[in-house]
This record gives sequence, C-alpha cells and structure tokens, in this order.
Amino acid sequence: MTPEQKFVAALLEPLADLETALVQLIVGRRVSNAQGVTLTTLGRLVGQQRLGGVDEETFRRYVNARIAVSRSNGVEEDLITVAVLVVGDPTITFTFINRGRGSYTLRVDQPITASVASTLHSLVQQATAAGVRLVLEYGVSPAFRFYSGPGFDLGHLAGQIG
Repeated sequence: MTPEQKFVAALLEPLADLETALVQLIVGRRVSNAQGVTLTTLGRLVGQQRLGGVDEETFRRYVNARIAVSRSNGVEEDLITVAVLVVGDPTITFTFINRGRGSYTLRVDQPITASVASTLHSLVQQATAAGVRLVLEYGVSPAFRFYSGPGFDLGHLAGQIG
C-alpha cells in the first residue's frame, strides 16, 4: 500500500464505524425489524396503539395493516390487503360479497379469534369508503369442542360484527 493509500485509509477508518451505526439505525427503524419500544413508537406514529397482551409479531402485523389503511382507496383489493395483514395467516381466505346500496360483507373462511376479528373489523372499516357499511362474518376458534354425535357440532360458533 502506498503512503497516499495508507493516509486515505486512516482518514476513512472512523467513518466505517459511523456508517455501520447509521445502517443499524435505519434498519432498526423499519417496521419489519423494529422491536419493543421502537416498534411501539412506530405504531404510535401511524396511529396504531399497542393493546395489552399483543405479542411483537401480531403488533407488527397491525402496524403494517394500519399503514395499508392509510393508503387504501376503499376498493375490494385494498380491503383484502388490510385483512390479510391483520390476520397474518396465508392459508386464510376472504370472500368479499357486495350487498349493494353501500354495504358489503367480508367473510373470513377459516376460524379466527374474537380479538383478531375485532381488530380486523376496526381496521377494514377504516379502509372502507365513507358511508359504506361493513359486515364481518367469521368463525370462532374454539378453546374446546362439544360433540354429541352426527349433526351436533358446536365447535365453530359463528361470529358477526357490523
């Protein structure tokens, strides 16, 4: 290495540590990477409060869904996007049923918890065009099942919000 190269390397060496710190700061502030207080702060910035008992991954989905709500044009595709982000399970499908006259039903085709259903209804309703009514239909994930023979299965009690 020439003396000039050594001189430049000596000048740039402290900047390498600064660059590493800046990259960590930027990456750590992304919703996909944020944790703890940073994630809670990002949620607050987009209007999503952290509810008690919600784990990091669930809250991260809710923050991403809130961002999708703010970008929504109220069309079916945007509403389904918000729903998918809230639920966070790629195997769950949604059925959009236009009821006409400013009303639609969003049916969740697999069971979800009542807590997720409540958040889902709230965020999808906010993504919906003003004056349009949302009815959310969902099955409840049971904590236990009753079974008393054929035709008598209370395992998936239906829920409806709206």
